[in-house]
Amino acid sequence: WCFVNDLHDVIVLGAMGHREDHSLGNLHVLAEFSEKMNIHFVSDYASIHCCKGKRSFPSIKGQQISIVAIEPVESITTNGLQYALDNEPLPQACNGISNATEGTEFSIDTIHPVWLFINHFG
Repeated sequence: WCFVNDLHDVIVLGAMGHREDHSLGNLHVLAEFSEKMNIHFVSDYASIHCCKGKRSFPSIKGQQISIVAIEPVESITTNGLQYALDNEPLPQACNGISNATEGTEFSIDTIHPVWLFINHFG
């Protein structure tokens, strides 16, 4: 429907509910459609994006973010994060969990898709 109606910026509410199996399935849908449009989820706790290539995001200093590999990532570079990654591998594990921003913007550069969780404050 979005493609037929030329909608390319989509925010999805309610994709991360009380069923973990549905939430995980929806994350994979996010990964699939993020190649075709600018789409992200907003949950009670975070904005969730699927990133591939170089992307920048606004932030608040100290904002918690997590980067989760969808598949093993050979190389990822970040800027503006407390624990910077510089052309490093990111396995499908918890190596990118619980990072924090250092200022009002941060960036991610990767050739493999990753899920990015930008936690809300409060």
